[in-house]
Amino acid sequence: MYYFEHSYYLGILIIIVGFIMRYGTGERPNSLGYKTWSSCKDSTNWIIANKYAGKLSIICGIIYTIVFYCIDRFFTFKNEVGISLLVFVAVFVIIVIATEIYLHKEKEKLL
Repeated sequence: MYYFEHSYYLGILIIIVGFIMRYGTGERPNSLGYKTWSSCKDSTNWIIANKYAGKLSIICGIIYTIVFYCIDRFFTFKNEVGISLLVFVAVFVIIVIATEIYLHKEKEKLL
């Protein structure tokens, strides 16, 4: 069964999603962007959350791409697809948790 040739393509996808969140979202919640209950409360949270999650996505995507490019280039794993998908999901979980913590801290600063 053929999945994809190189696992670092998922890192490129994370980078694209990061650019969409950072630069492609508007002033209020719309169809694109980082959507959680706390980020959709008001337009200030929406802007802060999308800029921060976008920045994290771009950074994590670059790191993911470099790491999995090196793994593809220099190592051979039996279950490379499973490992890369697990790391891909973990990256997005980390981005969500970090963004929610950042939103909470930013809200405390404003109060």
